[in-house]
Amino acid sequence: MNENMVALDYEKRIIKEAEQQLSSMTEAIATTLGNTTAELREQDEKRKEEHAAVVEDLEEIKAKTVDTWGYIDEKTSAIRERQDETLDHHENIIENLHRLNDTIGFIIKSIKDFEARFDVRLSWLASQFGGAENRLGCLTTCFGHFLFFVAMTMFVLFINGPTISRVFTLILVPFNAWVEIKLMAGMSYMTMTMLILAVVIGHYAFEITQKKADALKAGMNNLELGSTKNYIDSLPPPEPIGPCTPFRAGGGNFSYYNNSLQGNNAEYNFSCDIQHSELIQHDVSMSANQTSSHSPSQTYRDQVLGLVSSIVRRRLILAMLLIILPRLRSTRPRQTTLNVILT
Repeated sequence: MNENMVALDYEKRIIKEAEQQLSSMTEAIATTLGNTTAELREQDEKRKEEHAAVVEDLEEIKAKTVDTWGYIDEKTSAIRERQDETLDHHENIIENLHRLNDTIGFIIKSIKDFEARFDVRLSWLASQFGGAENRLGCLTTCFGHFLFFVAMTMFVLFINGPTISRVFTLILVPFNAWVEIKLMAGMSYMTMTMLILAVVIGHYAFEITQKKADALKAGMNNLELGSTKNYIDSLPPPEPIGPCTPFRAGGGNFSYYNNSLQGNNAEYNFSCDIQHSELIQHDVSMSANQTSSHSPSQTYRDQVLGLVSSIVRRRLILAMLLIILPRLRSTRPRQTTLNVILT
């Protein structure tokens, strides 16, 4: 029994110690659970706050997403419209390119036809001009003479040249082109220019000489007709001055006095005589001046001077032509057209 009592005491002590340990452990667990509960509550509050922030961010993202989708829809519709317009433009461009291709094909075909016809005409022209094989030289010669003909025609029309210069240009340029292609010995453009200028200058010189000759003939006829005319009688009639009427010197006019000179007043007659003498001297000087200004000798002198000037001009024109002609001969070193035609 004692052993059992001792064992029971020992067990009671062990149980008491276990209860103490269990109570201490319970307290520790309760403390730990309290701390954990507090921490969980804090974490729950933080989680709620974070969840609210996330919700706000999601709402902002949703609003921005809606705006972005609306902007994307607008731009997509604009892109579709631009795409439709681009397709229309592409279709128009393709149609225009087809038309341009057809036009270019037609132009190329026309150019080929023109080239074929031009080759035929050029071959015929070369055969007509002597069978020259150099088509490029023939074409260059024709084109150069055509431009020279147009330039000289415009120049002659600009200076209002005579008809003979136009006819000479119309004959000279085609003839020189024909000689250049067939005989290979035509004149240069400078030579033809000098010849045309010489024709124009010669024509104007001939016209000036003819006008001078006509003027000289008319002057001689007027001189012959005017030699029998009385220059004194051609003067104007006397004008009455005061009580006395003067008489003019030269014997061609009437010399008389007015009836007032027949009075008996000697002083009055003496004053009239003085006036008569002064007027006679004035009329004599005036008639001398008029006679000298209308004298036949001065008219004949002017006509002689005009004739001499016309002769000098003709001499100058001939000298200029004599200076130009040797230069015309020296400008072409090869055989001249006249020698080629004669050979």
